This record gives sequence, structure tokens and C-alpha cells, in this order.
Amino acid sequence: MLPRRVYPRNDNAPIAILAMAISLLVCSAARAAASVPSVRYLPGSNIWILETDHTSYVIGVNEQNAIQNLYWGKKITRDQDFAAAHTREAYVFESPEGTTNEEYPGWGGMRYTEPCLKVTLAEGVRDLVLKYVSSRISGDALEIQTKDINYDLFVTLTYRVFPRYDIIRKKTLIENQTKQKVMIESAQSGVWYVPPGVGYRLTYLPGRWAAENQVTQEPIHQGKKVLESRRMVTSHQTNPYFAIDYKGEANEESGRV
Repeated sequence: MLPRRVYPRNDNAPIAILAMAISLLVCSAARAAASVPSVRYLPGSNIWILETDHTSYVIGVNEQNAIQNLYWGKKITRDQDFAAAHTREAYVFESPEGTTNEEYPGWGGMRYTEPCLKVTLAEGVRDLVLKYVSSRISGDALEIQTKDINYDLFVTLTYRVFPRYDIIRKKTLIENQTKQKVMIESAQSGVWYVPPGVGYRLTYLPGRWAAENQVTQEPIHQGKKVLESRRMVTSHQTNPYFAIDYKGEANEESGRV
């Protein structure tokens, strides 16, 4: 009879195998998450989703062929949770354009919000209504071209996503392809819509020599607040920074800002 070989017992083997399986699942999930592009288009609902590691920004083309802001906030992992863009229902004395979060409103039509672009044509026309023309996705960047309904005035909205830093950068290109001169009275890079709610607080940093960056905070009420510098340079008199936090509860470490 051959002698029987005795192997040492390893009670930790099942635990090690379980740990290895969990590790493989985590790695697979991480690879799957990494494979999801930060900018993607959903043709079924005609919307674009821009994602950072912790936030989602969603825009779409509504039934009036206008670019509409749909969502900006905590990251939503299911694309199916976003419905197609649609103008808000308006009262009889209002208009859908005046009650809808348009992504880049022009100064025209029955719009009551602050416009992103205000122009005057040489012939005196000042009405500007921008509609969707085309779009292009290139890596972490999205370009959406819009055009005025009557004139060859084009506005290209460009978004760049920096996923690791939870930053979405906006910029705008305005092109006059008409045969007349156009005076630009006001042009903004974009507009942001904070999530619905009350109790928002504004923080900004005015100052002077030897007293730079004075943290100033105040509640946000209905109306218009302007932070500006007329020195033609960035300076400590009006630091080009502001923050809005929810219910004034945010600090340096936590909170919705």
C-alpha cells in the first residue's frame, strides 16, 4: 500500500476565493463604468447627457426645435430616467418660451428671462430666436449649432466635460453670415439653472489693497444681482468668482454648491 500524502488544511481558502471574485466583479464594474462616454446622445428622446464622476447635465431639443435645459445635479445612472424635452405648460397670459429653461435664449419672442445674446441688425431688427440646426460629439466635447429663424445668424454652443474634476465648461461662437452689419449688445458664454428650491445663498469675494478676498455672503431673493469690475483687468476689488449653495449649509468640506 502506498503511503497517503496529507495536505495541510487551509481554512482561509474559501475566503480568499470569495475575495478574488469580489475583486474581479469590482474591476469589471469599473471597466464598464469607464467605457461609458462622458458625452452621449440618445436618439430616441433627442437629448444629450454630459456626465462627470459625480454629476449629470442634460439638454435636449423640444417640440419647438429649441435647445432646452432638462437637468443639472447629482449623477443619474439610468439614461431611461430622462424624458424628452418639452416646453412647460403656460398660463393663458404667458408663453411656453417665457416659462421654459432654454439653454441659450436670445432676446426675442415672448421671453421674460435674461437673454444670453442680444443683437441689433443694421436694418433695425432686434428680435433673435435661435433654433437647433446640428450637433457633433468629439470625445469629451459637444458642439450644438443653432440659427435665428429669419436671418443667417448662427450660434454654436460648445461644452467640454472634465469628468475627474466635476467641471463642465461652456463657450459660445457667434457668426454673422448675413450681408449686413450686426451690433452685439450683449453676449454670454451660457446660462445656468439651479435646481428648484428656496433658501439659496450667494458667496462672493470683494476686497481692496491689504484686504483681499473678503468673504461676503447673502441670501438670494427675487431680482437681479450684478457682480462686476470696471477696471478692465482681474483684480482683488472684484474677484471673478461666486458660489451658490443650497440653504446656506455648505462649508469647505461638504454641501451642495
